[in-house]
Amino acid sequence: MRAEIAGRYTFFSIALLGFYLSEKHSFLLFHILIELTGVGVAMGIFFIAWNSINRIDNHYTAFIGIFHLFIAFISILHVLAYSGMNVFPGFGADLPTQLWIAGGYFQCLAFLGAPLFVNRKLNAGLLFWIIFLVSSLTITLIFLGFFPSCFIEGQGLTSFKKISEILISIGFIVALLPLWRNRHRFDGSVVKNIFIALIANSLARLAFIFYVSVYGLSNMAGHYLYLVYVYFIYKTIVETGISKPQELLFKKLTSQKEALENFGLELERKVRIRTKELEQLNEELIRSNKDLEDLAYIVSHDLREPLRGINNFSLLLLEDYGNILDEDGRFMLQTLTTLSKRQEEQIISILNYSRVHRKKPVISPVDTNEVLKQVLDTLAIFIAEKQVDIRIVSPLPEITCDREHLAIIFSNLITNAIKYNDKAQRWVEVGELKDGIENSPVLYVRDNGIGIAKKHQDKIFKIFKRLHGRDEFGGGTGAGLAITLKIIEKHHGRMWVESQVGEGTTIFFHIPSPHN
Repeated sequence: MRAEIAGRYTFFSIALLGFYLSEKHSFLLFHILIELTGVGVAMGIFFIAWNSINRIDNHYTAFIGIFHLFIAFISILHVLAYSGMNVFPGFGADLPTQLWIAGGYFQCLAFLGAPLFVNRKLNAGLLFWIIFLVSSLTITLIFLGFFPSCFIEGQGLTSFKKISEILISIGFIVALLPLWRNRHRFDGSVVKNIFIALIANSLARLAFIFYVSVYGLSNMAGHYLYLVYVYFIYKTIVETGISKPQELLFKKLTSQKEALENFGLELERKVRIRTKELEQLNEELIRSNKDLEDLAYIVSHDLREPLRGINNFSLLLLEDYGNILDEDGRFMLQTLTTLSKRQEEQIISILNYSRVHRKKPVISPVDTNEVLKQVLDTLAIFIAEKQVDIRIVSPLPEITCDREHLAIIFSNLITNAIKYNDKAQRWVEVGELKDGIENSPVLYVRDNGIGIAKKHQDKIFKIFKRLHGRDEFGGGTGAGLAITLKIIEKHHGRMWVESQVGEGTTIFFHIPSPHN
């Protein structure tokens, strides 16, 4: 956990440094990067909300999410209208300022209106079209010149702009009051992160009132505070919606599980009455878990779209402005592309994990030696590149299991054994433990690699848990062993590890025969 927190803060610090360096190079680049980050997060919030609307009772986040689709579109227009982009000729600095204020009002309305739907259902389609019409009308009024001026050349910010920033700032603070009253309906971390996000956005709005120039202290402070808002909203809805969807979307399900445990204490006293209720609760739990699996699958797919957008925008910036950027600017855009690809790899890992969780094993007698040979043929280039000696203690026993799942188990275990090995002469051994479990075979994959400290051995089977830096030992997402464990659990089997630091690792797995 400490390593995970340290890694998160390290990444955030590096990102802040990147934004700082971009600002020193070019305020236009700095502004584009911050706004595109906000756009990507806003799109992610929308996709999560839209695909979870029918699976949750608390529609607070759904209301906010639908608003953020249109907030993202207004933000894109704000970026394109900014001085130096030359996308809308004939318009001055007033246009991006008007779009900024319009986006702020939509953000404020999103958080003020969301508490109304903590305990009531939301008509998502109706809300979508209402916001579509209102936002379209607002944008039309801005471009036709009927929206109040926010910036006058030679004079600066107008009173309307300053008053609007104050009203929006107050709106964010007011939105925290009903959220606090309903905090019992959310996970504690979700409430905390929304509080931090809205306070940061409120302060950002106040900072922009004192705008003097693009490099002025108030303008810089406002942009960094807005970045804090984007980060904590991402952490609340996008990150939690992928890795821990039950904390954000299935708070009710967690309460039901706790109630079920308490209900068991009175089961003996009211057996006949409670049995029927227990069956109904179990059915609801099964349906809810199925909804959770479907949601993780849908979210993982839809979140890849904004990542592609960020990647494509970065490539377009490199292509169109690469000749005017220095080496640091190009490096930061390339880093942004790398980070978006890394996030997509994590999403693919979630898809694979979800796919294993959903797929019902097709059980049949499997020739283990044949499956192992096919896996080794697939990994042949990787094995040759790493110059690994593969040792098979044959013949391996026949196992009754899902053939495709057995191939994934061997592929993940052998790949990990090769990857985490710094020896000059590497070897990997696959064999059978002589003493099985309940007349069923126990197989193992053994290596002479770096080994795992005992205190860390329980962490390696958790998804996205990494004991080493991302760039050490060939990278990867840290999902392989979690997927392997999920497969073995689906077969009602066991997997465990024996290892010594510097002396290698042996991972055992047991898949029981159906008659056992």
